[in-house]
Formats: sequence, C-alpha cells, structure tokens
Amino acid sequence: MQRMRSPLGLLLVLVMVVPVWGQDLGAGRPAPEFALTDLLGETHRLSDYRGQAVFLNFWATWCPPCRDEMPALERVYRALKGRGLVVVAVSLDTGPRSAVERFVKELALTFPILLDPRGASVRAYRFPGLPASFLIDRKGRLVAQELGARDWNAGEARARIEALVQ
Repeated sequence: MQRMRSPLGLLLVLVMVVPVWGQDLGAGRPAPEFALTDLLGETHRLSDYRGQAVFLNFWATWCPPCRDEMPALERVYRALKGRGLVVVAVSLDTGPRSAVERFVKELALTFPILLDPRGASVRAYRFPGLPASFLIDRKGRLVAQELGARDWNAGEARARIEALVQ
C-alpha cells in the first residue's frame, strides 16, 4: 500500500469506511466540468459524455474500500454500457502513474480511468472522503452523491444506477 503524501489524502480517508447515502449536493444542477488526462495522456472532459448516463467515481489505489468496490463497478459497467452508461473513474493517486496502471491491469478495468494527482476535481465536487461517486444524468445534471464503498452491482445501489439509464 502506498503511503499518503498529502493532507488531501488524510482528509479523503476520513469517510472511507462509513457509507453515506444520498448527500444533498443540489440535485438537478449541472455537474462541475473538468478536463483530466487518461493513462494514455488523452484529455477527457465531463461534457464529452453528454447524452450518456455517467457514474463518476473518485478513488485511489491506496484506499482499501476503493479497491474493494472496483470489481462491482466493472460488472455494472459491462452490464449497462449498452444502455448508455459510462463509468468514469478519477484516480487521486499522487504517486507514479505505474501504480494506477498496475491496478487497472490487475482488475481488468475497461472503463475510462482519469488521473487527478493535484486534486482539482476534489475542489469542484467538494466531497469529504473516498470513495466518492456521483450519478449524472444524460443532460449533465447531478442526480445523487454516494460516499463510501458498496457493492454497486446489488440491491439499492444497482437500482439507482438502473434508474439512471432508463
């Protein structure tokens, strides 16, 4: 496990273990735009995904709950991408890119992985810990914020994602 190297990392760990459902984040307002690069150096903007339902997930390789929920996220993505769901996972790792690359390869993740080592997206989305997920509708509006790890492929969590792609 990589040692956290910033106060941001310590802050983000504070709510990793305790899931918090349905935080009021101003549902219905436009999701904050961002421009981040992927593992190949290509730039992605949130607006690139307009017209698709977006599951935006913030995570880090050093975050055990983040690691635990990734396989379920991959299963949900594979099951629903044909219905217009895109999972966009933003890594907040501050260490070498190779740590993220190894993690993605190990879990055979196929959805877009973006890099934000400076935490600019954290300031835009204002969440208190990792993992943090945002559901964004096809028009680019925030629908829900979910804090903490869960099995995204089961129960209420899966139902919320299914509703997003209706």
